[in-house]
Amino acid sequence: MTPRLVDVPTAARADPLRTVARGASEVPSVVKWTLGLALSGLAIAGAILVKPALAAGLVGVAVVAVAAVVHPDRYRRGYGALLAVVLVGYAMLGRGFAYVGVEPLYIGEMALGLGLVALLASDRGLGRTLRSPIVGLLLAYMTWGAWRTIPYLGTHGVGALRDAVLWGYTAFAVIVAALLLAGEGWRRVPEGYRRWLPWLLVWLPFGYLASTIWIERLPRMPGTDVTIPLLKPGDVAVHLAGAGAFLLLGLWDLRDRRRAWLEWVLWGLWALTFVAAATKNRGGMVAVVVALGLVMVLRPSWRWFKIGMAGATLLAVLVAADVRVDIPGERDISARQLARNAVSVVGDETGSESLQGTADWRRRWWGDIVDYTVFGPYFWSGKGFGINLANADGYQVDWMDESLRSPHNGHLTVLARAGVPGFVLWILLHGFFGVSLLLAHFRARREGREGWARIDLWILAYWTAFMVNATFDVFLEGPMGGIWFWSLMGGGIAALEIQRRLPHAAEARA
Repeated sequence: MTPRLVDVPTAARADPLRTVARGASEVPSVVKWTLGLALSGLAIAGAILVKPALAAGLVGVAVVAVAAVVHPDRYRRGYGALLAVVLVGYAMLGRGFAYVGVEPLYIGEMALGLGLVALLASDRGLGRTLRSPIVGLLLAYMTWGAWRTIPYLGTHGVGALRDAVLWGYTAFAVIVAALLLAGEGWRRVPEGYRRWLPWLLVWLPFGYLASTIWIERLPRMPGTDVTIPLLKPGDVAVHLAGAGAFLLLGLWDLRDRRRAWLEWVLWGLWALTFVAAATKNRGGMVAVVVALGLVMVLRPSWRWFKIGMAGATLLAVLVAADVRVDIPGERDISARQLARNAVSVVGDETGSESLQGTADWRRRWWGDIVDYTVFGPYFWSGKGFGINLANADGYQVDWMDESLRSPHNGHLTVLARAGVPGFVLWILLHGFFGVSLLLAHFRARREGREGWARIDLWILAYWTAFMVNATFDVFLEGPMGGIWFWSLMGGGIAALEIQRRLPHAAEARA
């Protein structure tokens, strides 16, 4: 049986959730909606002068806003379904899905705009969300990011807005938390993920290999050179980490145990995809190992040993048979390449000039960022959101289109653009979130709330995979990683707030 998340009578739950935060949630709805519609009107008027297609999209958002005023509950449920579709699209189709829409109003920006409308329609959930200390740190980080972006809008224009998603997408955390705290929506999150998990693991091997091997034969998004699907190995690895943690923790529980073989089939597909993705991306490989290692350390079980032995046996067979997929001009997909990647993470001598060259290039750039911020003139301000860091720091590798903008490390990108104060807020935000989930996990185990203990650890492992992969890739700076990451954090904030309001074990027994 799937563990129950909340083992508390409805009456006991409802009472503590009746309190609504003071402040923003006390503003009369008519004032908020009047202000929102006025700003929408100004945005539409400006868009008509600049780009009619964008204006049409904004008119659609305004119509949706009116619908949200009339039927707020239905709108929230509809937006929740839409956001689920967006997250599934990013995970299964990658960058190709990100180009759904009309420039500059793509699917991610539409989801953000509609989500802000849903936030206005979630007074009760917003009030509960604002009581979280994590949200306080999040808002402080957003404020600092805005302060380091606004001065550069006139100079860099769209470039500043593109870079600003590193703090702008944090709005998804507030939106998701508010929606889940506005009703009983949280119960549908693990159930929905459980239903989607088999489809994800069946699709990823084919979708990723198609993006790698048969990319020239794939269809393109209209008006672009972007194929659909277009999956990056690091992105795939992060979702493998989340899926693996879900399986390890027993949250994917078959109703009919006579079909338990299906779980082993899913693990086989998982292992195949992991080998393919990890041979192409060392950061993704480390993300999976760290996330699943965290689960195994905190919840040791004989079951892990059996799965580990099966995986080691499969890897040994692949090495012995020297199974490989050759890709012209790139690293081949093989177990031997996976071993070389693993060695390159812990040592300097890899036997591969490309692996060693990439590592040296990153270390030099990261060292320069630390020098001109922590020990240099950009300590307080950073270089701001908008400037191309690769050009400014002298590490551009493609001067034709200047496509490289960030140093393949989301954390150091925050340091370079927002300075030491912004980086400190970043560390405090994520450190507090991670520690809160860890403490909630131990508390839930101590109080016998097994379902919540597993959910807390699943979110923690998934979040850890995002954080590790962001250390080696341009990940959180785009919608495929950024919207997923902050939506996951929003779910974690909601889970922590729900658990905080539950009676303690002694109170529940009384």
